[in-house]
Amino acid sequence: MLSTNDDSITIFECCFIQNPLTMGLIKCNQSKEQNVQYVLGLGRIIHALNPLLIYIDQKDISYTFDKAISERPKEWSEGFINYYTNQGFGQA
Repeated sequence: MLSTNDDSITIFECCFIQNPLTMGLIKCNQSKEQNVQYVLGLGRIIHALNPLLIYIDQKDISYTFDKAISERPKEWSEGFINYYTNQGFGQA
């Protein structure tokens, strides 16, 4: 069990939802249920830390994604597209 006896703050940036979804769904083509159960399991593990989840709800995903593509090197988008289309989920 995780616990902390001080006032420290631990930040799990991308680790709670984004990374499990990317690895489970995209890379391994696991089912939605498998991914949900995995994330819920993570929640149970870190519950003692009294976590605060901050989720940024993107209203216009296309705009946000296009903005990221325009701001980053071309290799980023090429790698992203390759990662998502040539593995588990993309191949299926």
